[in-house]
Amino acid sequence: MGRTTVHALAIGQNGTRWFDFLIDTGSTFVGLPREDIEALGLPRVPGGRHEVMTATGVIEQDTYTSGIQIDGNTTPALVSESPVPLIGVEVLERLRMKVNPVTQKLEEAGEDDMPPYMPLRL
Repeated sequence: MGRTTVHALAIGQNGTRWFDFLIDTGSTFVGLPREDIEALGLPRVPGGRHEVMTATGVIEQDTYTSGIQIDGNTTPALVSESPVPLIGVEVLERLRMKVNPVTQKLEEAGEDDMPPYMPLRL
């Protein structure tokens, strides 16, 4: 599988910011660096700590809320801290988008597509 990115807008209480997000089909949430979470003023979800499996093991992180806009369509999103901007499957499913494994681009999911819209990984 190749590398898919998307230019998308993150929306917070302190304003908005464009990012080049890496599409991470193994992730659930949106990921943003700590300094961007703070700069955007993303509200922390009360009691919103969750465990996340990473390449180095399981860690516990706070969860925040944001809006994410791709191609003019906006959806609410849960955000956790990440070293690079990531978009996980929850945003893609809400916006009915999928990764085309041939073109490595995001595209609209068809009427017959059922979640998850991600390609099968063996």
